[in-house]
Amino acid sequence: MNNRKIIEKIFNKKPTIAEIFLDKTSLIYLDKKDYKEWPQEWKKINFKLYPRFKKILLNKNIQGKDQFFKFFLKRRSQREFTQEPISKKELSLLLLYSSGIIKKEKDWSETKRTYPSAGARYPLEMYPIIFSASDLKPGIYHYDVKNHALELILRGNHKKEILKSTGQDLIKNSSLIILISAVFGRTMIKYKERGLRYIFIEAGHLGQNISLVTEKLGLGSCAIGGFLDKEINKLLDIDSQKESVIYIFAIGYPK
Repeated sequence: MNNRKIIEKIFNKKPTIAEIFLDKTSLIYLDKKDYKEWPQEWKKINFKLYPRFKKILLNKNIQGKDQFFKFFLKRRSQREFTQEPISKKELSLLLLYSSGIIKKEKDWSETKRTYPSAGARYPLEMYPIIFSASDLKPGIYHYDVKNHALELILRGNHKKEILKSTGQDLIKNSSLIILISAVFGRTMIKYKERGLRYIFIEAGHLGQNISLVTEKLGLGSCAIGGFLDKEINKLLDIDSQKESVIYIFAIGYPK
């Protein structure tokens, strides 16, 4: 029975557009085509131009003197890692500056984080799965953003399950991965169906933070969008109708 029929049976209602979208875009198998087998239209990059209009050329001296801009030039997806353990301090900095709370007003409903969120609803959750760390045990953790703390959900090295659910060999030598999930109701209670768009936009903001902060720390990262949704959610023991993993990052020391 697919998700759409389950929703109809449990709630005695037709699924919403957002629920249909999530159902239709869930992966149930991994298509691992070799790069050589890709059709040409998958490889070619296209550009949009307006040849009949005047062009105003811009300064291409993008290096600049500010060290900050150099992180953008160095940022790239890393697919080869050394298996070197990450430290608790490095993970702390990564979590704080990519997704942590940086400002609190009178109460917890008036906080600011390091990335923009539609209506300040903050639907995203972070689950670091540690494979190799110098002062943290392997296991599945949840990032408690309110207290800037890690909560150990399940001990053990779960690399085999992750490899099976993603089909990404680059994970073999990574120090950890971060699963980013969305608690859909937080945003959609305010923005309804439109809120689903905002959630995925927000994941992009957070993902870019991860890319830049790992670069600053001397680490490497690679974003992963293709994975078996049901298997990944099962690993976290979350109800996919309310919360689902939407983005994954593999992180480690670049080879």
